[in-house]
Amino acid sequence: MSLVALAGLSAPFLFGYGTAPLTNFAGEIVSASGFSTLLWAAAIYGNFDFAHKNIQRTTSALVLLILATIFHYFYFGAINTPAWIVAIGYLGMGWLAAWTGSAARSGTHANEWMKAICIGLSIGAVIAALGSIAQFFNFDGGYIVLSPAQDSGRTFGFVRQPNHQGTFLSIGLASIVYLAYISKYRTRVLALLFAPIIIFALLTTGSRTAMMQIIFLSICIALTFKSRGLRAAASIILLTALLWFGLYILNYLDIANFYGIKKAAQTSSEGVGLRHELWRETWNLIVSHPLIGAGLLYFGSDFILSGAAEKVGLPMTHSHNIILQIIYAFGIPVSIAFITLVARIFLKIRKIILNPGNFIPTTTIGFIGIHSMVEFPLWYTYFLLPFCFHLGWLETQTAPPSLAEAKNTTRKKYLASAIGLSTIMLTTWINSDYYKITPIYAAGLKSTLNERIATASDNFWFQPFSRFVLLNIQPVAPENYRAYLDQAATNGCIMYELWYQPGTIVALTYAERLEEAKWIIYSYWKLSGGYSQHFKKSMEKSDAPSKEIMLDFIEKPHPVERSIDTYSSKCFQNRLQ
Repeated sequence: MSLVALAGLSAPFLFGYGTAPLTNFAGEIVSASGFSTLLWAAAIYGNFDFAHKNIQRTTSALVLLILATIFHYFYFGAINTPAWIVAIGYLGMGWLAAWTGSAARSGTHANEWMKAICIGLSIGAVIAALGSIAQFFNFDGGYIVLSPAQDSGRTFGFVRQPNHQGTFLSIGLASIVYLAYISKYRTRVLALLFAPIIIFALLTTGSRTAMMQIIFLSICIALTFKSRGLRAAASIILLTALLWFGLYILNYLDIANFYGIKKAAQTSSEGVGLRHELWRETWNLIVSHPLIGAGLLYFGSDFILSGAAEKVGLPMTHSHNIILQIIYAFGIPVSIAFITLVARIFLKIRKIILNPGNFIPTTTIGFIGIHSMVEFPLWYTYFLLPFCFHLGWLETQTAPPSLAEAKNTTRKKYLASAIGLSTIMLTTWINSDYYKITPIYAAGLKSTLNERIATASDNFWFQPFSRFVLLNIQPVAPENYRAYLDQAATNGCIMYELWYQPGTIVALTYAERLEEAKWIIYSYWKLSGGYSQHFKKSMEKSDAPSKEIMLDFIEKPHPVERSIDTYSSKCFQNRLQ
């Protein structure tokens, strides 16, 4: 079972999925496929007979979001069906993970499950930590650490994002602490050797989120375990976090250099001040549609075309706060109902979260919850599925003892195995189709644009994006600009990058929607730091009646009134005006 846990919980962080051009979705495949092995193992060693009854509150919360998402799909005009199916599927996979966690907990091998999970997480975390350390000392040579992403000198191991690495290492550190608690002398010695490796790797990520996580870990250790050794370890970890935080403050004040590379204020383009602006603009978007929300898929385009990106200075695809994002997506009434259901879950388990046997579920949920306050880890299956798994595990704690004695029927074992296999196949299919689309706009690839377009057109789940790409390679002309704008509006509801394509400006000019074209040019010019020449090249090749007017504006962009008729009429029924 340790290998199963390693495949389901650690493998996505060790895959090096940042090697794929413009996408980390290969990690999603590994996560869903690996987690399906947990589902299969739970079918054999767990108890599915009453799992659905044990997680009624979790089920109610996720079903509420699924129903709200289905409502939005029809309310907003039933566009981009595959993207909506994927969104609903992710929520469904979250419930499946909670079901698996409940089955594992309510079976007769619960203790073996938890030990196996900790071993799998510990092995994965040590490997990931070595990747970060190799990267920090420039030992990787581009081979040990596969991901090509960079973040101002911060390490990220085998994943694209330092905060993702930090959260995984924090979970691994908690697993080592728990193994030290339940194991004998030799394992404790190994834990003593491996814990400093993970702590040092955490420092190299420069993750302020990880600072908060290890402080939380220290508190959980102190409140959960009576062992003097573990409490001493908690004090050391807490001292490390406080020292780390002190270094951050010093460097923020420009007194020293952060890790000898850059001051802390520059370690991430998304600092605390930026998030404050982002949250304020997100709230303004919430106020513009407070009752039913704007849907799970629209934040990126909404943020750009509402003018919020200009105020913040960067385009964003998420509010970087789970509570604000849920309110934005589903509206205030549904969000209140959802938050109430989640609060009832924690109210139900409040008396058992500090039980030593629940240390890993409690800390994992806490770490991902802390991360969710400043980013969006739950939008990735490799965080969503472990979070829901452990939530299902905890919610099952208060089930009547008699439930643990029930045995699975053969039919349910086969059913769970079939669901697991189907999840692997479906996730692999969806992500392979997405991978065909993403390289279209990537620079520096060996394949030609036409070859990538041919590959992109051969997919099932993202055909609307394929059609847009095929349209975009043809010069926009009087005979096709209407079709271009219709396709751009359809896809632009979800993929904001399409509004900044030169063809969009030419098509809007043909349609005599000059104010919309000017606003998009000005918005891009401001966000890019003064670049707009790619619009000029396409406009010069056109024969649009207002060509000269637009060329003059491209040369000297100036503030214009926001105009988003094409977008709002297609996606938001003019609610953003």
